[in-house]
Amino acid sequence: MKTEQLASAPALDQFDAVLFLTWSDWTTERRSNRYHYATRFARHIPVIFLQNQRLVGKDFQAANAGLAGIDLINVSAPISPRQTESILELLRHRGIKCPLLWIYDSLHYERLISALPRSLRVYHATEDYFTPSSAMSTSAVITESVRRLTAEIDLVVAVTEPVLAELRSNCGYRGPAVVAENGCDFEFFAELDDSANCTQAEGERAPVVIYQGALNARLDYELLHALAVLLPEYEFRFAGPCLESVGLSRLRKRENVRLLGPMNPKDFAGEMLRASVGIIPFVQDEWIRNSLPLKTFEYIACGLPVVSVPIDPLARHAVHSGVLRFARSAAEFAEAITRMSSLRDDPALLCQRRELARENSYDSRFTTVAAELNALSRRARGSTVPLNVALLFDPASCHVGTVSEHIRAFRRYSAHDFTFVPATNVSGATSTIETFGSIDFSLFDVVIVHYSIRVSLPHHLVENFAIALESFHGLKVLFIQDEYEAVECARTWMDRLGFDLVYTCVPLEQREAVYPAYRFPATDFLPTLTGYVPEAAGIDRFVTSLAERSKAIAYRGRRLPEIYGQLGHEKYVIGTEVKRLSEAMGLPVDISCEAEARIYGDAWYEFLGSARATLGTESGSNVFDFDGSLSQQIARIKERNPKVSFTEVWNTVLREHDGKIRMNQVSPKIFEAIRLHTALILFEGDYSGVVEPNRHYIALKKDFSNFEEVVRKLQNDDLIHSMTERAYSEVIVSGRYSYRAFVECVDEDLRARCLRRVPRRPMYGAVYVVSDAGVVSPCLPAIPLGLAGAADVLDGKESFQGIQQKLLQSLADKSDPGAGSPTESAAQRAESRAAVLRMGKQLLLRYGAPSLRRVHAAVAQQPMANRLARIVYSKVPLSVRSRIWKIVKGG
Repeated sequence: MKTEQLASAPALDQFDAVLFLTWSDWTTERRSNRYHYATRFARHIPVIFLQNQRLVGKDFQAANAGLAGIDLINVSAPISPRQTESILELLRHRGIKCPLLWIYDSLHYERLISALPRSLRVYHATEDYFTPSSAMSTSAVITESVRRLTAEIDLVVAVTEPVLAELRSNCGYRGPAVVAENGCDFEFFAELDDSANCTQAEGERAPVVIYQGALNARLDYELLHALAVLLPEYEFRFAGPCLESVGLSRLRKRENVRLLGPMNPKDFAGEMLRASVGIIPFVQDEWIRNSLPLKTFEYIACGLPVVSVPIDPLARHAVHSGVLRFARSAAEFAEAITRMSSLRDDPALLCQRRELARENSYDSRFTTVAAELNALSRRARGSTVPLNVALLFDPASCHVGTVSEHIRAFRRYSAHDFTFVPATNVSGATSTIETFGSIDFSLFDVVIVHYSIRVSLPHHLVENFAIALESFHGLKVLFIQDEYEAVECARTWMDRLGFDLVYTCVPLEQREAVYPAYRFPATDFLPTLTGYVPEAAGIDRFVTSLAERSKAIAYRGRRLPEIYGQLGHEKYVIGTEVKRLSEAMGLPVDISCEAEARIYGDAWYEFLGSARATLGTESGSNVFDFDGSLSQQIARIKERNPKVSFTEVWNTVLREHDGKIRMNQVSPKIFEAIRLHTALILFEGDYSGVVEPNRHYIALKKDFSNFEEVVRKLQNDDLIHSMTERAYSEVIVSGRYSYRAFVECVDEDLRARCLRRVPRRPMYGAVYVVSDAGVVSPCLPAIPLGLAGAADVLDGKESFQGIQQKLLQSLADKSDPGAGSPTESAAQRAESRAAVLRMGKQLLLRYGAPSLRRVHAAVAQQPMANRLARIVYSKVPLSVRSRIWKIVKGG
């Protein structure tokens, strides 16, 4: 037979596994509470059942649970760092990204729980550790561990209301909770009952009193001995492991007492089905009154009436006189046993017991708990509490408009709290762990590595940050571009840092070829664009009417290295060929593919807005140089023949590789042109689905066979006006490709993967300085930096890239005395130091002085930073030093 509750149990799709953290022994704890929940979870998601009751070595030991969907893992108590890392690696290899932590043992898994900060945590409170009892030995160590745990959990599942009340009273827990009392495996017992057909007429059943469970300190042996004396005609059978004691030894001597020892579930179920009465003869104290023995409904499921000491959560069932009765003394127990055994096979009462057992089945309990878990997950995913996010970026790249806008979009639109952290080496120099103090990302929920940090390079990311990322257990996110470059280097970084989420430009259907699932089983890959609609201040002032646009076509392209293949070469071909054809037709164009003709900043927008149209091709490259061998072949060819043509290189090296993986994508320049109401003349292509031919752009064939038709369309004012307006409306005004929409999607992606938040702590960044010895070093690690260290570090007066160039020039001058006169070198070094000092002043003005005491304390803990800070401090004007001194000393 099947229970309806199991079929109606809510799906648990928001979790991909559940980790049971127990102090159990699966093989000796037959049909325990842990067993019942583990087996029901396993019907929906994989269960990894950790237990620490067996001695293990340095690493964990896997064992067979004998049930589908459940893996047993034996660990030490407490779990070791090595075992913790091994379990995390196990989760990654299995592609488990969002496990639920189901906790019984509050003491021995703290290290593993901390290593899974994003996972929802449920404490299954099966015992009351705060009420003293001779039946339950506990210690202050355990109660303190419960207090620590309840401060960090998201849901309590308590077996009784009194157990939950004790947790709230003693731990101050005020979070979500559900009471799911111990039940029974109704289906299991009902099937055995049906097959055994043990119902007997009154007088035919042997008078047997059964106790099922461990014989330990919870039993009242004085009560049991007196019962055996009072009821000599009954046989008292005890099914379960025995903990030797004086009381047990005395009980064993009674002729009407049988100790059956440990039994498998079917055997002890058979004993219960053949018995007359089930008993719960525990020591009577407050701890017992607060409990709910698991055996209660197992007795009832086997058709047994039950006689028990008073237990508050069972009081409502004691009103069923033929199902459950309370008794306190041996005489009351004897009278109740005699009365209840006479009702054992009453058909009406058997039906009543069966229905009560069905109502209290573990299938029913699990349905209730699963619904609460789903509600908890929905609340977590819908939480308005901001995540704490660190975004690592390359400040030297912020002079590029698309890079700067991409980074600033998070500050402008994200609902989460972003801290922007420069994390790259100065001008490509390598770095070691000794360069500056250790970095701890544990105060963040999320760390994002921005695409301005080139993971296609082996040393662009500072090693200190890489080491910190390796040990970071929160959500790790990578934005990556130019994925066709040094593919294996990028994949090696991804292997090492273990990103959970990667925003990629590789199309979904091509992703397996670049990022195979076997190599990145625990990584989610989501699509992104290389850029979005520009938001530069004042860009609209460069929009002009068609009548004011003197140029027919404005374009700046470039000749890319041959390794970019046909797609990269098209940027050069479209420029040179359209220029040739236009000049032949007398069209006024401004087209160049020379490096010195490139335009940046507002001048670029002014240039783009001065023409009726601009040219464009799909961006990216369809040549993936996985191991660098293609670039090496090209280098050897060019070494032999520096004037070799692209066609010859392509035919010799690239032909068989170009197009195996298609990376065609829309370029940010497309958005810029549409924003400026400039028409688009594009090679035929997909353009990431953003624009369509004849609707948003004029399509140009790659053999230029329709160029005259393109020119006729370009000269049609009505066509150009309607096309540019349509493109502006559907691409810009719609907001589909805005940075706001992009960031909102990222926000939701992060929220869906971070169901918990870490506690907030003060956060500080770092500043690069040059010492009097000419050494570039990070300094003042307690000064907030963020985007202040990027292009606007001096409010537009000086870019970070410019500061780096001046610092490096200063170093070069110092290492090469002949590079210039002493006066010039000294002036340049002074200008470099002044730039850094101006940067420091701007930081202090921006963030204020209240944190200076913490700055001072943090710097004092790092000798190198302390020395460098003193050097910088010595350069600060005396009036400023005086103010800083007063603040730090509290004067």
